[in-house]
Amino acid sequence: MRGALVSSEKIDITQPFLINGNTYEVSYIDSTGFQIFLQPSNETEAPVRGLTAPNFQATDLEGNEHNLHSYFGEPVLLEFWSKYCPYCKEVRPDLNQLQEEYCEDFTLMTMARETDRNELKEHLKKNPKQGIFVLRNDEAWNTFNPITATPTFYLIDSDGTIKMKGIGAEKIEVVEKMLQNLL
Repeated sequence: MRGALVSSEKIDITQPFLINGNTYEVSYIDSTGFQIFLQPSNETEAPVRGLTAPNFQATDLEGNEHNLHSYFGEPVLLEFWSKYCPYCKEVRPDLNQLQEEYCEDFTLMTMARETDRNELKEHLKKNPKQGIFVLRNDEAWNTFNPITATPTFYLIDSDGTIKMKGIGAEKIEVVEKMLQNLL
């Protein structure tokens, strides 16, 4: 395939990806980086729009285990955040409002970068936030957010298909519109 990429066509070649509804993966890149060779992929799960979100288990602040796939059947908004992130603080009121408005219709699951349960409990007492809070699971974090940008959002439909990925505070408006379309 030849042609210039536009922003909506940019892909992460370290993961399987979709082109015209077909899943591919990179099989080889020449040493000059001039040619890239693709091969069909049978992957159905990857943190990529159009594929099923990979499953993970994570522990909440009370010690309960949560399995991402157990929430399929309704849309899931998955957020990766940090208590030190100013942009995460900026979107908190919007996320709280979404959760209040649509709490019966979707699940908001948030995974903190931090791993200290008591530290997060104290933070959330001072900075209330809605949703299911899970502690960092390194495998899930590295799968969904390898560049560790916060906030990072994944909107997953009721069938488990990733509908969008967004990074940064300005993406919350897009997330809300897409969530409304799924409900």
